[in-house]
Amino acid sequence: MSHIQESSQKNRKPTNAPKHLYGYNLQIQRCVCRLLESDFGTKVSLELLDDVGVRYEDGTIIYEQDKSSLSENNPVADRSRDLWKTISNWVNEIVSSNIDLDRTRFELYTNCKKGGNIVEKFSNATKVCEVREAIRYAKVELFDSETVSFEKVSSSIKEYVENVFKANNDVVEKLIQNFTLIRGEGEPLEEIEKHISRMFVNPNIVRHATDNAIGWVTNRFMELITQNGPAEISYDEFHKDLTAYIEKIKQVPLSRNTDEPEKLAIEYDLMNAKYVRQLELIDTDQKNKEDSVYDYLRSSTARTMWSAEGLIHSSGIADFEEALLRYWDGQKNEIEFMPYEQNDINKGKLLWGRCCKSHREKLQGLDVPSYFVSGSYHTLSDEEEIGWHPDYKELLKK
Repeated sequence: MSHIQESSQKNRKPTNAPKHLYGYNLQIQRCVCRLLESDFGTKVSLELLDDVGVRYEDGTIIYEQDKSSLSENNPVADRSRDLWKTISNWVNEIVSSNIDLDRTRFELYTNCKKGGNIVEKFSNATKVCEVREAIRYAKVELFDSETVSFEKVSSSIKEYVENVFKANNDVVEKLIQNFTLIRGEGEPLEEIEKHISRMFVNPNIVRHATDNAIGWVTNRFMELITQNGPAEISYDEFHKDLTAYIEKIKQVPLSRNTDEPEKLAIEYDLMNAKYVRQLELIDTDQKNKEDSVYDYLRSSTARTMWSAEGLIHSSGIADFEEALLRYWDGQKNEIEFMPYEQNDINKGKLLWGRCCKSHREKLQGLDVPSYFVSGSYHTLSDEEEIGWHPDYKELLKK
């Protein structure tokens, strides 16, 4: 590194850019959370009403302020500048915008694990008597008495505290009555993933759906801001996009990756399995028998794995097997009545080839590896639901 670079890095002043970026991302993620909690007709905004705003179809409005715990500071401490500035701003908004306090809620979100006595009392106060007691408690904590004395608070919060306690009592009381402190369960990203998980989304695609939801909301806000429109997204359009994305990602083919069958398992089935015996009835060569065992074992592993991961349902497997049975029966009947003469072994080979080598079937609308179709046919063969030789049932008894 050159001396100029070293000098430049040493003289570079720290900026608040990382904090601002974190704060912006926090607001975006809180908007996503609000949208996921909403219903049709609801609209969620960014930096319009507040950090985050929610307007419900019935006229109810939520003003949400978001405070992060990126630093060691406690944003909801009794003498926190963040806390008193937030309450002061809400007082100003109520007075200047003529807000209908019967239809408005004020919520302060933080993912900080620390707390504060005043904010907790404000949040828990729902009755008028509880609100007045909370205000009395705040005065004692701030001024050491129920008598207001602004000289006893630090200059960092004095103007905000003064604005709150000089405001109309009815306004302040109603604000506190409608105030709630929201504590995040962790990072907002984790909360979004929990919301999406509750939508019965497969665990394997929750993160993909989460990233898509955050990306879509971010891009949509950017579009609205660029168009000089209000940065407000309706639940209806959000729901439409997220639902479409989840349906799309569910169509991704099921994984082809399974553990290789163990050599002992292959050898055992070659010697003992009924589906192998079925292949021997039509004089199948050793190579095709080994391939069939390989397909059977891999399909069994895949079925267990996909079920455990929640990718497939037992009813989906039942429908899949029913489709295989219908195809097998149709091919069997067609081969049976072919105009040219075939012996039973050749008929069986032709039927086996059409089913296990050529047929493709989807499982719950998803593409599956070719070994899964072949292996599933052998599962049915092992259970004697199907067979390759026209007289397989009689021959297996011998």
